[in-house]
Amino acid sequence: MMRLLLKVLVISTSLMVSACKASSVIPIQTWNTQNGVKVLFDQSTQLPMLDVRVVFAAGSSRDGQQYGLANLTADALDVGAGQLSADQIADNFANVGAEYGASANQDMTVLSLRSLTQAQYLDPALQTFITVMTKPTFPANEIARLEKQQLIGIQMSMQDPGTVAQMKFLQAMYGNTPYGHMVMGQADTVAKLSPQDFMNFYKQYYVANNALIVLVGDISKPQAEKIANQLSQGLAQGQAAPPIPAVPFKAAGQVIRVPFNSEQTTILMGEPGIQRGNPLFFPLSLGNYTLGGGSLVSRLFVQVRSQSGFAYSISSRFVSQQAPGPFVIMAQTRNEKASAALVQINQVVQNFVSHGPTQAELDAAKQNLIGGFPLMLSGNANIADILTSLGFYKLPLNYLDTYRQKLQDTTLAQVQQAINQTLHPNAMLTVIVGGANS
Repeated sequence: MMRLLLKVLVISTSLMVSACKASSVIPIQTWNTQNGVKVLFDQSTQLPMLDVRVVFAAGSSRDGQQYGLANLTADALDVGAGQLSADQIADNFANVGAEYGASANQDMTVLSLRSLTQAQYLDPALQTFITVMTKPTFPANEIARLEKQQLIGIQMSMQDPGTVAQMKFLQAMYGNTPYGHMVMGQADTVAKLSPQDFMNFYKQYYVANNALIVLVGDISKPQAEKIANQLSQGLAQGQAAPPIPAVPFKAAGQVIRVPFNSEQTTILMGEPGIQRGNPLFFPLSLGNYTLGGGSLVSRLFVQVRSQSGFAYSISSRFVSQQAPGPFVIMAQTRNEKASAALVQINQVVQNFVSHGPTQAELDAAKQNLIGGFPLMLSGNANIADILTSLGFYKLPLNYLDTYRQKLQDTTLAQVQQAINQTLHPNAMLTVIVGGANS
């Protein structure tokens, strides 16, 4: 049945594009703007809407020692741009029913716009969006307000053992390197940021050679080309951000305990995993579903939570990024159960790495991941997010075409080999944040 479905999808379209053969799952069209910005476009006519993503390699990994700068720069774009104030920018979007957003993660900053495609709505929405993206002013009074809000947010987050555990985990695993701090930054670094720091960061990273444009919606190819050129023409040419270097893992086998005044203990265990585009992605995704990725059915969930009652919640995942992101097991437990939970987590991981999943577990993982594939494509916003990942991480444009078949073709031996190659239970970093009994 699955092979028949794949054949139908492969036959579905023969639309020609300027740079490559169209995808059969999503007919992706791609080209470069007049100043060299790569564009990915999917013409979706179900709704009279357009979703825009403009992506810059300007995530928190570019903060240097000014932790929080990337995140706050993204937040500050719409507090003043050109001749517009923050209120005017908000009103301009609201008056045409458009939705604007900006967010940063470790690798990238994404500016987003959703608008109706009728000209009376789309044209003014695009005009305001372009002004925000290309002419931010970073007014000092608004920057001070944003920094104050961020400092309050950081202070509040440090009252959560889960956030403290994440911070300690990243610091121990990556040290004083691009991935070694939280996207939100730290109180001492955020407090020192100035409007000029924001402008300097913007001028370095919000440039054409560091950008990607994604368009998904009910517009034609000529319209998409025109919009993409409008979006990019106001950007300085600039330089692409350099690759993020892989970091030697210096915290192998380390156990970090952080006393915390709470009734709940958070446990994080892990090690550096894989980067985006690694061919081990498919066997590791299937293996991790059995270990801790499959909610309610994974070994960690069944053995540590359901059978033993040692954890409120437990899961595992691979965070794949430009450089190898972490494999991490996350668990929350009562303080008095933390030691027992940790022992059993280690036993489950050791057993899984030694023996791998069974064929029945692998078949169940395939059924779940392949069966959930259509949900990834439910709605233009989800498709725009997927195209953002494809373009930013330079994945092949037929990635979605081959996704299910690669999962289906993965063998038990390949999963076991990938697990043995990537996971090392005795060398994992462990961070425990909780009460005195943890």
